[in-house]
Amino acid sequence: MYRPGMPQIEEVLSLGNDFYGFNILDISTTDSTNHTTEQREIRLRLYPVSLEYSHHYSDDVVFGIRIFRFATQLRFEYGKSTRR
Repeated sequence: MYRPGMPQIEEVLSLGNDFYGFNILDISTTDSTNHTTEQREIRLRLYPVSLEYSHHYSDDVVFGIRIFRFATQLRFEYGKSTRR
């Protein structure tokens, strides 16, 4: 059963395992006022390095790199959501 606030995750592409791989995910979330937010995440892993790209539709783009448990992100905002 679907409940507001629970993300709906669609795995578009998944190759590899925990040590190496490539994933593309489409994620959408609907809140109790029926406002839907969507994003697409792309991850490339080659242990211990993970590269991430996340596109939050109509809001911003995030690039990130993670080495072991240390991470850094670069965010580009090109639109403002009315929900903030």
